[in-house]
Amino acid sequence: MQLKIAILIAFFVLTIVISQPALAAVNYPYIGSFGSQGLSKTGVFSYPQYAATDDSGNIYVTDLGNSRVQKFDNSGEFLNSWGSKGTGNFEFHAPTGIAVGGGYVYVADHELNVVKKFDTKGNFVSSWGSTGSEAGKLKLPNGVTISPDNFVFVVDTGNSRVQKFDSNGRFVSVIGSSGTGDGQFLTPLDVALDQDGNIFVSDSGNNRIQKFDSTGKFVANINTAVGGVKLSPDGLEIDSSGNIIIADSGNNRIVVLDKDGKAVTIFGKTGTANSQFKLPKDVALDSDGDLFVVDSNNHRIQIFGTKDVATTTTTTTTTTPKAKPQPVDLKKPVITPPKDLYIEATGGLTKVTIGQAIATDESGIKSLTNNAPEELPLGITTVIWTAIDNAGNMAIATQTVTVGDSTPPVISGLVDIKQEATSPQNTVNLGTPTVSDLVGVLSIENDAPQTFPLGETTVTWTAIDVAKNEQTFAQTVTIVDTKPPKVKAPSAITSEATSFDQNVIELGEPTVTDNSEISSITNDAPQTFPLGETTVTWTAVDLSGNVGSATQKVTVVDTTKPVITKITDITSEATSEKQNTVTLVAPNATDIQPVTISNNSPTFFPLGQTTITWTGVDASGNNSTITQVINVVDTTAPTLSAPSDITQEAKGKTGNVVSLGEPVATDATGISSISNNAPADYPFGTTVVTWTANDNHGNSVTKTQNVTIIDTTKPTISAPANVKFEATAESGNIVELGQPKTADLVEVESVTNDAPESFKLGDTTVTWTVTDTSGNTNTATQTISVVDTTAPIISVPADITQEATSKSETIVSIGNADATDAIKVDSVTNDAPKSFPLGETTITWTATDSSGNISTATQKITIVDTTKPVITAQADITQEATSASDNII
Repeated sequence: MQLKIAILIAFFVLTIVISQPALAAVNYPYIGSFGSQGLSKTGVFSYPQYAATDDSGNIYVTDLGNSRVQKFDNSGEFLNSWGSKGTGNFEFHAPTGIAVGGGYVYVADHELNVVKKFDTKGNFVSSWGSTGSEAGKLKLPNGVTISPDNFVFVVDTGNSRVQKFDSNGRFVSVIGSSGTGDGQFLTPLDVALDQDGNIFVSDSGNNRIQKFDSTGKFVANINTAVGGVKLSPDGLEIDSSGNIIIADSGNNRIVVLDKDGKAVTIFGKTGTANSQFKLPKDVALDSDGDLFVVDSNNHRIQIFGTKDVATTTTTTTTTTPKAKPQPVDLKKPVITPPKDLYIEATGGLTKVTIGQAIATDESGIKSLTNNAPEELPLGITTVIWTAIDNAGNMAIATQTVTVGDSTPPVISGLVDIKQEATSPQNTVNLGTPTVSDLVGVLSIENDAPQTFPLGETTVTWTAIDVAKNEQTFAQTVTIVDTKPPKVKAPSAITSEATSFDQNVIELGEPTVTDNSEISSITNDAPQTFPLGETTVTWTAVDLSGNVGSATQKVTVVDTTKPVITKITDITSEATSEKQNTVTLVAPNATDIQPVTISNNSPTFFPLGQTTITWTGVDASGNNSTITQVINVVDTTAPTLSAPSDITQEAKGKTGNVVSLGEPVATDATGISSISNNAPADYPFGTTVVTWTANDNHGNSVTKTQNVTIIDTTKPTISAPANVKFEATAESGNIVELGQPKTADLVEVESVTNDAPESFKLGDTTVTWTVTDTSGNTNTATQTISVVDTTAPIISVPADITQEATSKSETIVSIGNADATDAIKVDSVTNDAPKSFPLGETTITWTATDSSGNISTATQKITIVDTTKPVITAQADITQEATSASDNII
């Protein structure tokens, strides 16, 4: 029996050891808090959102309800704040994510869809972003963090992604897309980096944390549930050990995971006391390791310390006194827990009546307890019922209590708006709705455009609570336009007429302003304007049918002189000295009105130039003039009859005197002179004598008279002396003939002969012919004798010296002689022997031409013996010696 008791005790101890596993934990003792709910005052909050710390331990908090950023030291002492409601550089609509790095503070505006950059004193530096889904554009941004090399990571919640920018806002890259797969997001809220550059993103809609490497490549999904409760993560922080600190806002707790995603610590529950939370939005660590929690719906920041707790294993050792033998009850009690419950949440914490379990046991029930708190948070809570019987046997049973939130938020405080249109754009202050929820409001948004069109626009407000329940509220915004357009007509116009009643005028454009949009601008101007003043009415109608008008005066005047067509000057032949009549033709005149034309011409015109003036006057009295020159001239030449032509025999080349006779000249106004250009005496041939008659006005006329001196007498000629010429060729001899002597009463025109270009051997008769300018000819002859008395020229071969081949019969090739002659060489001969003896031999060469003329030349042939005799040697002898020095051969 004692053995059985020992076994029972050992089993109980073992059960205790197994139920307390090893746990590496980080404790976060509560230090304090700062802030309370309030508006406008410093140090108070209205739904704080995110927080960040600088190297000095100061903490920066985005204060959503006050549209500002507040700065505190690490004890919660207020230092500074900046921002207010608006769209300017220092203004916000919904400041959310915040990060500090490189001496700058970066703030994301959830509604303006921008990131604004300030220095740590709150001075504006720059901003970037606009609404959209393209790279670099944002939609409902939330968390922001800074890398050590000053790259800015922004959670682009509405586009389900994280965007990376440089510190000046230039887009670098993007991570993620919408979905439930790896690397995809549903409502991502915050981003954090570890010391290795890995990127962690709170994927709230997928109830998980996603990890990416420094290039944005997906690595892993981290715990979707902790303590049996799904994560609803918002703000993230990574400590120096790589632990992931999560603001589990939907579960009103802080969850700490190690770098492998295993739970390290969980603390906090729903409430308003210290270490309790209502919608914890963000966490931040300072340089001392203190943890700041943004407790949004409690409108405060809570501060917790950190202390590492070593891994321990609890082992219970029990010393059991000796017991008396007694019956052993090894049966566990039987527990019947209450039914699982689903309770609609009444707030962040909901009081729940869980019912009562029933426990039975043979030895009786010593205790029946459960671990249920008085109030349960949203979600699933497992209540553990524990029953211990009187024998110490323990049994447990569980009951699931689900606190659900299916009640959507309530939106109130909004009214429909009717507003007069404004220019250039209609901006409307929609008001701020009041949003309430039993648990907590996650977001309130609307789909209002930045500016409103004319007419009715329905703005839908959407509120989402922490359980993702959604409520909408429709607000009607009506933009009306009851004001007429303002019309400023173009300036009055005075325009010069271009016609009497068809003047086209460029009126200009009116200036029209209206609160909305102009549908039409018209005027009642005629297509063309008459002379005088016309009033034009401009009318503008806007899209609402409102009408505005203004007038413009258009005055068409005629100050332009008539245009008189240029008239040609007139030159008229005189009919008398002073009584010349000229017919004038009036010029054409153009004008928009009728024109009267007149001139100041005399009745009669004298010889010479008279300038008359033509004047055109229109109906408006505008006048213009043009001049015309009337030139009366006397250009008619006198009449003239020259004396008859004369032919007379020449008395010589010159000295021929001729009597010309007298001309007859007449003119209407009289002859002032008659002259001619006749020479004193006449040369042979025809001379044209020009007679000129001039009248009193310089007109002249000419007539000609031919005077011809003729020659019928032959010229005389004496041929040159006969010529004897030494031939230079057989038939191509060029001979200088000389010149003949010629004479004529008038003039020799040519002297020719019939001599050939070259002469052959013998006599040739040359006939010379002289011709005078009248064609009279005469001849004479000359004899040319070409003779050959010149001997040919001979060139013999060079002298030869040759080695003898015998005493008297040495054969020598003596060569050939060349002979030239002006006419012809008949033969070239020599007296050379067939063979030559030793010594010198003279050869005579003879050349004879075709006229028998002879020439000679000599060539010397010398035979010499300079060759040595040839000796034939005896054969070599070899003989045996007969003595040392006296051998006889």
